[in-house]
Amino acid sequence: MISNDDLITNKDRFFTSNDKLDYIGDAEESHSFVSFEAKVFDSVNFFASLDVPAFIIKGNSKLANLVIKVIEESLQDLPGRERLIGIYTENLVVEVVRYILRNNLFVEQLATNSTYFKDPRLIDLFNFIKENLSGDLSNKVLATVANVSEDYVGQYFKMLTNINPQDYIEYQRMERAVSLLRTTKKSIRDIGKEVGYKDTAYFCRRFKMMFGIPAGKMRRRETATNI
Repeated sequence: MISNDDLITNKDRFFTSNDKLDYIGDAEESHSFVSFEAKVFDSVNFFASLDVPAFIIKGNSKLANLVIKVIEESLQDLPGRERLIGIYTENLVVEVVRYILRNNLFVEQLATNSTYFKDPRLIDLFNFIKENLSGDLSNKVLATVANVSEDYVGQYFKMLTNINPQDYIEYQRMERAVSLLRTTKKSIRDIGKEVGYKDTAYFCRRFKMMFGIPAGKMRRRETATNI
């Protein structure tokens, strides 16, 4: 049994890359790999929080066609590529969730997590983090918001979301940074400060580490596709 983390982290062990458009969907023993996230409360990765193993969906032509469209767009440097990939990926998420519900998969995990996400303290943390990305979001501050001890708040957050609170905070800061890069003309320095990074060089390093491209290039790419 392959765990979800093993599949994501070590996908090179299971897949050989192909960059030839004509082979997509037609080559024998070919498999397409699409990675996406579906968030609860626009915050927590839904599938990661379920902590389920990788599973196979067979005989679903609608899903197969969506995967092919995502892969085809990713291999072509055409105007509007990012937007189309976003649209197709959103459709993929809907179809996967429908498949899970239709086939009663992961019932126990869904029931457990739905209980977790009803915890008002967790919702308070989500809202506080979202509204204070530029400020102090140390575990000490989070503990006060959730009304738990500083020593326990990290364990509490990870138990309910399957992610460390500081990792989650960095992800939210970077997502906000991407949004600001795409929708404003603010300098990278000002954007870094607005999402909680006083050191611009450190912000740029973390941004590139997370997204694989410099912040400035992300902005240029969005400008080129915003037609």
